Amino acid sequence: MPLGLDLRGGLYLLYQVDVNAAVAQALDGYAQDARRALAAANIPFKDVTTVAVGGNRPNAIRIVLPAGSRR
Repeated sequence: MPLGLDLRGGLYLLYQVDVNAAVAQALDGYAQDARRALAAANIPFKDVTTVAVGGNRPNAIRIVLPAGSRR
């Protein structure tokens, strides 16, 4: 199978992932999605933030609703 390059000697690739940054980015996306969904459903909310539960790194999302919300 000709590849246009001489790769018969082999190739070694190393991929590294910053897991903490990937988790933080995913949580931020989930928080934005939650804000949009609440706004689209006309559900009042005070805040949507990422929080650390059981550790020091954010791993959850907290949604704060106004006092007396029953929806």
